[in-house]
Amino acid sequence: MNVQALQTPDNLAITAISTNTPIEIAATQLDLATSSINGKYANLGGAGSTLGATTTAVTVAASGAGFVRGFQNGAIVWHPIAGAHELHGPILTRWNELGAENGFLGFPTTDVMPGNDVRSEGSFAHFEGGSIYWAPLPLIIATGVLTTATVSTSLAASATVSTIPRATLAVAAMAATSIASVAPAATVAPVATAATAATVAKAGIGSVLSNIGATLSTVGVIVPVSSAGAYEVHGAIRDKYLALGAEASILGYPRTDESGTPDGVGRYNHFQGGSIYWTPGTSAHEVHGLIRDLWSSLGWETNPQLGYPISDELIPDPRVGHRRPETLKKPILSLPSDVVKLPADAAAGGFPNAIVNTPAAAATIAKPDATAASTAVALPIAATAVAAKNNAVALSSAKSNTVASAAAKSSTFSALGKLSDKASGVSLGSTITSTALGTITATRPITGISATLDPALLGSIIIGAGPASTPAAQRSVNRFSDFESGVLFWVRGATGAITLSPVKTTSDGTSLSFSGADVAAAAVTSMGRATFESNNAHLSSMTFVGTTGYSFDGSQTHNRRHRLQFIVNGVENQSGPFGLMFPQPVTATIELLVEVWFDAAQRRIALMPTDWTIVQASSGTYGANVAAALRTQLDPLLWTGYGLVTLPDTDGGAAIAVLSVKTLANGAVVVFTEPHSSLVLQGISEVANAVAPSVHLFS
Repeated sequence: MNVQALQTPDNLAITAISTNTPIEIAATQLDLATSSINGKYANLGGAGSTLGATTTAVTVAASGAGFVRGFQNGAIVWHPIAGAHELHGPILTRWNELGAENGFLGFPTTDVMPGNDVRSEGSFAHFEGGSIYWAPLPLIIATGVLTTATVSTSLAASATVSTIPRATLAVAAMAATSIASVAPAATVAPVATAATAATVAKAGIGSVLSNIGATLSTVGVIVPVSSAGAYEVHGAIRDKYLALGAEASILGYPRTDESGTPDGVGRYNHFQGGSIYWTPGTSAHEVHGLIRDLWSSLGWETNPQLGYPISDELIPDPRVGHRRPETLKKPILSLPSDVVKLPADAAAGGFPNAIVNTPAAAATIAKPDATAASTAVALPIAATAVAAKNNAVALSSAKSNTVASAAAKSSTFSALGKLSDKASGVSLGSTITSTALGTITATRPITGISATLDPALLGSIIIGAGPASTPAAQRSVNRFSDFESGVLFWVRGATGAITLSPVKTTSDGTSLSFSGADVAAAAVTSMGRATFESNNAHLSSMTFVGTTGYSFDGSQTHNRRHRLQFIVNGVENQSGPFGLMFPQPVTATIELLVEVWFDAAQRRIALMPTDWTIVQASSGTYGANVAAALRTQLDPLLWTGYGLVTLPDTDGGAAIAVLSVKTLANGAVVVFTEPHSSLVLQGISEVANAVAPSVHLFS
């Protein structure tokens, strides 16, 4: 068998295998592209596939780096490295709008693929520089008669969707599925092109509605808001999105392209179920649900008391600070994409009936009885609960009366006991008592924020008269998100998130707050004064002068760092009159960066030096000598942790879950812990005050 290949500078090599004589085949890129594109087309089903019949020959792409062939309903694009991939529908349209292969997305690396979400409602395609995702469009219900003017107005709004304010766009995007869920008679099918006013005039209303997948009903006409429903995701935001599970995650499909924030620093994408925000210093983090709602109401990242998110939504943990929740959606087909599933306990908090974590089949429990050990009782389907991420919708009075009446007539128990015994909820403006949390007092109401807690949701409910089992380690069911200057917290069962205030001291008197001056003094004390001195360099002062921003090292987001400047002085012989040498006082100023962090393994708040630099020196020679001494004495201590304070395991008998130890812009170090015995609902204050340098002098 002979194997030979022919290759020229302008041609690619194709290997020919023959059992007789050598065969030499010269193939141009056009030949290879044509072969690959035709093979892809045949594999997809040819003219009977989604693409339909061929409409163009294989031609060179606009960039000159690949080839493309057009079809009735799409195209196949070929690149020598990425290969041949088909694009069609809104994804192809959006790719062309973004510059096709000449844009930042580049050539496709996959075909248009069905989405992996639980409903398989959308599709996606990956490209060299990002991805485009498509899902059914947000809907608006247009009551009245559909006219050419109505369609023109709707299409005009669709064409200018990017000009809608961010908050309005976010709410509209996340509410889209809810709107669809209350109008089940209407459906929206994938479409490659949008209807136009001219189309309406030419084909008639019925044809247009058929094309866009909408139907007439007694309440009016449903028309799409967007002409495509396809949005791009790229860069670090895409990496985070894919890590969370992409369209199969709690975020769902994107509802915006990547966009810039008003301050010009960050970038974001909104999704069906939340958002991802990115900055160079904080990297990309998701925020969703009631925590996102509160952050939005407080001004997004423009609020200096919060800033950008520096973590995803997390679960408090008293051992390691936090755990990561599951981010993939459960396959509940009847649950809208902007809705999260809650336990049955949430019914008592005022949530409407929907899907819950209880089985549909009846269960049996032990009914307490004074004369019998236990009686098996069949349970009716318990009141169920669901929370919309955008709004907590109250039960209608009719439904509430029906549930209460049914419970009153029944002698059976749900997982909560008799429904008629359950309160409708307690306002956070009052003092309530819970067996799990003790007394919960709201020190003052939060303006513009409505939240409700049901005490029954905060503790475990035991049904039956049997002996209690040995309790396992208690695990939190609450959630929190960490931001640059604050923490937002959600108590399971509450209909709104809250802002946490820093904890200043524990019940045993342990101080948990430090100023920039405290950090400067602790740095000298813990590292030792001798670290900063040498034979001709004596430490004269250590001053806190400010902080850096957050920084991301490719693996984690680092706290703001304290900028500490220390001055050393000495004596240096310098030339004077007549060439004589005279001793002269000299100084050097060095800036030391110190990061404060929470060491979960040792349950301590620690500081560590991370870097230093010479800021000023009286002479080049003296500066070089000081730098040489510091490289010997200070460099070995960089990235070494020194304890500021060790935290107790418990506070007042309850385990402490440290949510965040953060350095504020003014140098103050504050600690946020999961509230347990007292839920203090008050806003964050005095976190953005100006830096006041504090000087420590040394003799």
